[in-house]
Amino acid sequence: MLRWKQVVVLAAVMAAPMVWAQTVKVTDFKPNRADATAALQAAIDSGAKVVLVDDPGFEYLVETIAFKSNQEVVFQNNVRVRAMPGKFQALGASLFKVHHVKNLVVRGEGNAELTMNKADYQDSARYKPAEWRHTLSMRGSDQVVIRDLTLSNSGGDGIYLGAPGCTNVRLENLVITDHHRQGISVISAENLLIKKCKLINTSGTPPAAGIDFEPNHVREFAVNCVLEDCDIYGNQSYAVHFAIPKTLERPISIVMRDCRIHDNGGGVHFNAGGGYDAEPLQGTIDLIRCKISTPRHSAVTFASHRVGGVQVRFQDCVIDNRNNPRPPFLLSTKHLVDIGGIDLGKMVVLQALDRQVFQIPELGAAGLQPIGGSLTIRGDDGKEQAYDLAALAARHPGMPEMRQFTSAPLDLASLRPAPGTTGKAENPVLVRRTGRFAQYATAGQTIDITFKVGWSRGPVKFPVKIFNPSGKLVKETRVEIQQVGGEYVLPLAAAETGVHVLEFSSGAGIKVMSPAPGHGFLTTDRGLGMFTSNSDLYFNVPADLRTVTVEVIAEVGEPVAVELYDEAGVVRASQDSFFGTKYLTVSREPSAKTELWRLKLFKVVEDHYVRLGAPLPPIVFTDPANRLILE
Repeated sequence: MLRWKQVVVLAAVMAAPMVWAQTVKVTDFKPNRADATAALQAAIDSGAKVVLVDDPGFEYLVETIAFKSNQEVVFQNNVRVRAMPGKFQALGASLFKVHHVKNLVVRGEGNAELTMNKADYQDSARYKPAEWRHTLSMRGSDQVVIRDLTLSNSGGDGIYLGAPGCTNVRLENLVITDHHRQGISVISAENLLIKKCKLINTSGTPPAAGIDFEPNHVREFAVNCVLEDCDIYGNQSYAVHFAIPKTLERPISIVMRDCRIHDNGGGVHFNAGGGYDAEPLQGTIDLIRCKISTPRHSAVTFASHRVGGVQVRFQDCVIDNRNNPRPPFLLSTKHLVDIGGIDLGKMVVLQALDRQVFQIPELGAAGLQPIGGSLTIRGDDGKEQAYDLAALAARHPGMPEMRQFTSAPLDLASLRPAPGTTGKAENPVLVRRTGRFAQYATAGQTIDITFKVGWSRGPVKFPVKIFNPSGKLVKETRVEIQQVGGEYVLPLAAAETGVHVLEFSSGAGIKVMSPAPGHGFLTTDRGLGMFTSNSDLYFNVPADLRTVTVEVIAEVGEPVAVELYDEAGVVRASQDSFFGTKYLTVSREPSAKTELWRLKLFKVVEDHYVRLGAPLPPIVFTDPANRLILE
């Protein structure tokens, strides 16, 4: 196949006029109506300074096209380039690639359009599910202009700016519509200008936003990124999504200016607090003269924004919340430190004066630092009322006594299966993010540990580290599962007796099962992260312990209900559906023996976390039949 394509390209070049000319037309390369890939790529590869993608009288059906450096490519009026149906089976196959390119201009004239086949890619009978079939993928490129085009119907993003990072990129006068995952994803970029663009009608898979700033690794960056005079509407989820829950090496600097945001699932979402166990992310995000109207959920959301980190600054912005039953602002956090670094400038909210303005769920230990600037509520009759931001902060002082909440050390070498336990493999827990599965085994014993995908957006790959009872890393392997419901069996071969720990991390929902007794999940560090798991978790309460404290965190907009039962089956603490951070604290009298308590999680939506507070042993069991006890 590759040899045949090379022959076709050569034939197209030989049939074309002098390719060293300053300007060439794609029609001179004799594009085929059924497959124009060779002709379009040959024109680009010709070395001409200007490539005119002219109208051949039919749409160009192509496979992936790679742009080159030092060139201008012009898609003329009435030109439509479409991904060939049935092709693009690879999960990351993009229609156009701008990879390691310098000095490139790609522009359209009139109604020129670059499009794919989103509905086909969303059909699991025809394609493996994925979120990376982008219309235009850009990596490691510099001095690039993309303008005056419509980009539509991808199986991923309209435009993806990934790693290695891109610099000096201008996206102007683009209509980016009806994409599966995002209008634009900014993974790593510096000196990026997005001007007079429409980022609209994203629907398919999360985040499903108009634009998403989401560096994946600490060395990636979002520096001097400007979004100016853009319209963002009709998106399934947020219009603008800042998803940076990790601490980058470089401060971020992002400006939105004179943008109009309306009729999206949500307005602007800030999740830019940095890594949970790291220093806060640094930098600035400025919104200047922007208007946010009629979201289906909150207009402005802050998730885990913390004092000492990114400064979010509004200037002369307006929120029209008159047709939205929800409060315009939502603030929540998973951090133990206060929410801070927010300045509203001179903000105006349009809604009835007696309506709620801020929704602030359980913050746990964190409080709310005073929000800067001023906030004016303006009713339909024109009457105005200043909102008391200082009083808002005073109502949310936090719980300073819980800021030292931590997990106790756990002596794995002293754990043994409880007498009489037989083990139960099946369980309802889907682990998401980092999981630490603890399994007791005797020397010479081999136990088959099964990893099963309960939820994912595509094929799943993640590393697994196995630690022996002494805490030494004894094996590293990689789990690969192709689809939801698929399984991977990992033999745990014990060289010594005791509890072994299998550590893994995945964005999918992973069920871990073992037929042997004596297993559970550690709740150390950030806790046990779970996904859509209505479950019962059991844990040991030492006989002499007088206070039991359990931390439960539910992600923003993804509530959970909890009940805490003692060994006698009595509910000792509970909380109906909530999101944010909740501490269940129970006082008890010393008992004659270690007790087995139960945490019931129900009405679960999606992501939630559980952590047992010191001095509780930080391990939970999915069934009493799997219980481990300290010798």
